Amino acid sequence: MIRVLLVDRSPAGLEAVRRSLADTADLQVVGTATTSSAALNLVHRLQPAVVCLDLGMPPLDGVSLTHKIMSEKPTPVLGLSDVQERQSAFQLIQDGALDVLQKNSPGATLVAKIRVAAGVKMFSRRPAVSRPAAKQQPVPSWVRTPRVLAVGASTGGPQALHQLFSALGPNFPLPVLCVQHISPGFLDGMINWLGGLTQLRVKLAEAGERPRPGTVYFAPEECHLSLDSSGRIELDPGQRVDGHRPSATVLFQAVARAFGGSAIGVILTGMGADGAEGLLALHRAGALTLAQDEQSSVVFGMARKAVELGAIRQVLPLEEISAHLLAAVRLPEKERKKRF
Repeated sequence: MIRVLLVDRSPAGLEAVRRSLADTADLQVVGTATTSSAALNLVHRLQPAVVCLDLGMPPLDGVSLTHKIMSEKPTPVLGLSDVQERQSAFQLIQDGALDVLQKNSPGATLVAKIRVAAGVKMFSRRPAVSRPAAKQQPVPSWVRTPRVLAVGASTGGPQALHQLFSALGPNFPLPVLCVQHISPGFLDGMINWLGGLTQLRVKLAEAGERPRPGTVYFAPEECHLSLDSSGRIELDPGQRVDGHRPSATVLFQAVARAFGGSAIGVILTGMGADGAEGLLALHRAGALTLAQDEQSSVVFGMARKAVELGAIRQVLPLEEISAHLLAAVRLPEKERKKRF
């Protein structure tokens, strides 16, 4: 049984969420709170598996409450946001929440998120410490100089993308094409959040654009991100692939067609199997394909499937992926052609 604590400033909001979970046999609402102080007390006393948290909790806001939960009693937190709070929702993720979704999301969506969150192991937040620079990683063999980086992520992805993009620095010489599965209505907020925290340019992909170095292009909501034969961006509102639109598999397959071995594909944390078949196409085209490892992933699902298909050249901790990418793009051509 998954024990859930509901936290909302409004008793009516609490009741709405409770009703959406009422007919789910494996979930139990063990407590409710309408203030942040009561919520923090219940987190300690009831030890829920998941906290569903209103972003606007008084007297602390949801961000501050999440920070205190992660500092005092690390517990998976799902943020519930009103429309007007979407732009600030990713501060909640920066402080430790696993995901955010709209308050009026379908009950099945919330139940699925809770089930995923319940399986995540949380650890106490520690003060940042200075660490030596990551060692430059040896790069597996491929023939052509990389010209594009494609990335797919799902649950836990915003945090992972923040860490990855921040480490790449402002002079990363490749365009970055990205698919992130995210709750409807939150994509613009995530793009603004990432753009404010990293030195790369982060934007929504537009049809007809030619991807430029040092820019991250995100697939719009409900559109696949693809490329035409000349490498320009195409947006396709077609059928779902691997259960998703946008789909990481569609992106990776398009990159394989347009760039072949002159590409790098990365799959990060996330549930499901999206991206695996697309990475296999990239791998067969001779591209470098990397996966985030289980230990650093919130959910080791998409990456696991890609590994099982034989689509991945190397599995790395998240903190090593950026060093590996930087080594790949800086390696002289004659060294790149060697077989390691």
